[in-house]
Amino acid sequence: MVSSPVSVIVGLGNPGVRYEMTRHNVGFLVLDALQQDARRKWESFGDWDETWMVHGEREIRLVRPRTFMNRSGLAVERVFELQPYQPEEMLVVYDDIDLPCGRLRLRRNGGPGGHRGMESIVEHIESTSFPRLRIGVGQPPGGQPLEEFVLETLTGDVRDEFESIVKSAAEAVRLLLKRGIGAAMNEVNPVRETKNEQGRSESSGDETSPGDENGGGSRHDG
Repeated sequence: MVSSPVSVIVGLGNPGVRYEMTRHNVGFLVLDALQQDARRKWESFGDWDETWMVHGEREIRLVRPRTFMNRSGLAVERVFELQPYQPEEMLVVYDDIDLPCGRLRLRRNGGPGGHRGMESIVEHIESTSFPRLRIGVGQPPGGQPLEEFVLETLTGDVRDEFESIVKSAAEAVRLLLKRGIGAAMNEVNPVRETKNEQGRSESSGDETSPGDENGGGSRHDG
């Protein structure tokens, strides 16, 4: 079994009841799902909330910034000041409008891709060398403003579908912790079809799709 170097998981979102069940808060929701593996309740530390989940004999820190999305890096920087993590020890979980709804994409590193929360983290820790789990929320339909789309409260069937996506993303995180980033990428990331020399379709792990290492992400404030 390959152990993951990840020691801290940061979920991105906005604090407050107003934003709880929104697409932009999927990072928070995934960490809430992981809390079932935790030994403690959420505790507030001013700029962030945290708890700890148990994985084997290790405890993994779960962090939800309370600084609002576009200042997420401030909270992450302060967590790093308390515990001198290396960037590659941090997994960041966040929404991505450039992926179809429900699509999951794990990456070892890469740029922020226009996502304001990721831009803030990169700015404050001065590194892009950390793993991330991007969770597709799709594009707004029919001219709906982007901010309204990602911040609208989800209800009914849409909420049910979203809760299922959150569960799948939490399982992807557990897989990463159990088997390591490479194995998790091969299993979690979408599979693409390629043609072999005989023209038959073959499936291959979508580990290095062009452009993905630059981040992708939601190009909006929050």
